[in-house]
Parts: sequence; C-alpha cells; structure tokens
Amino acid sequence: MTAQMDPVSINGIHHFAYKCRDAAETRAFYEDILGLPLVMVLEANDVTTTTGDRLSFIHFFFEMADGNYVAFFDFGDGVASQLDPKTPKFSHHLAFKLDTPEEFVRAEALLKKHGIPYQGPLEHDFVRSLYFWDPNGVRLEYAYTFATPKEMAAFKEGASAALQRWVAKVKGAEPRIAEAV
Repeated sequence: MTAQMDPVSINGIHHFAYKCRDAAETRAFYEDILGLPLVMVLEANDVTTTTGDRLSFIHFFFEMADGNYVAFFDFGDGVASQLDPKTPKFSHHLAFKLDTPEEFVRAEALLKKHGIPYQGPLEHDFVRSLYFWDPNGVRLEYAYTFATPKEMAAFKEGASAALQRWVAKVKGAEPRIAEAV
C-alpha cells in the first residue's frame, strides 16, 4: 500500500511566461506603462532546453507588488506566440490583481492616458475587470474582487456542484453530487 502524501502548499504564482516578439517593445510596455520593474534577465546561448529544443534566447522577468512575476522569452525571431486558432482569444489571459476600487479607477485612467484600447469595466459576479492587449498579443486583465468574504464563501460552497452541472450538461449525463471531503 502506498502512503498518501499531503499536498504541497502553493502560495501563489511565481511567474507566468510568454513568448514576445521584441524584448525592447515588451520592456517599454510592462515597465514604462504598467509600472512593473524589470528585475532579471537570463541569457542562454545555444542550449538544450527542458523540452529538448536547442536554441538561444533571453528570459526576462517583471516583478509585481506581491513579489510574483510576469516573464517573457525573446528568441530573436520577431514573431509573437500563436494561440490555437480554434480557441476563443478571450480565454487565454493573465489577470493582474488590484486590491482597491481606487486602484481600479487608476488602472483605467492609465490605459486611457496611454491610448491603450480596453474593454470594460465589466462585472463577473465577484470581480470587476478591464481587458486589454500587450504588444505581443497577450490578453491582459486588471481585476478587482468586490465580493465580500461572506459572498466568496457562498460561491466556494456552491462551486463543486456548479462544475458538476456543467460537466453533466456537456456530456449529456445527470449531475453527480460529490460527497463532502
């Protein structure tokens, strides 16, 4: 019999990485416009990657206020990454957490000041959002959670049942209610 291990405590996202088409353009957007400082640049020349590709690149990181990072790879080819054309473009995005309604208002003013087209504000049950694109075609979101802790607890309590209803709907089966763990 195999002993069950406790799950690892995940404390947040360390970084999320994208391919960029131009490191200088990306740096200007994330550092000069969004205000995220460039904190690390890793250069690799003619190396074999963890997936077996042999190439040269830089991998660079911008730090968010909470200590997490958004990172990019520049392969020197001038090409942004391509998403699956069958997947709706809105579904791939990175949401930046804002802590106050005032920060949300400032974020919208920043986008307007720099002439960055955006959609919103939109409200999605618990979060208010502004959506926009970076120069690489990466969909970004400013997100402010406005739901109260009590409302969030109610959402959490109903989340499993809601997911099961969806799965049953798309698979054409009756929902199965999971036992509480």
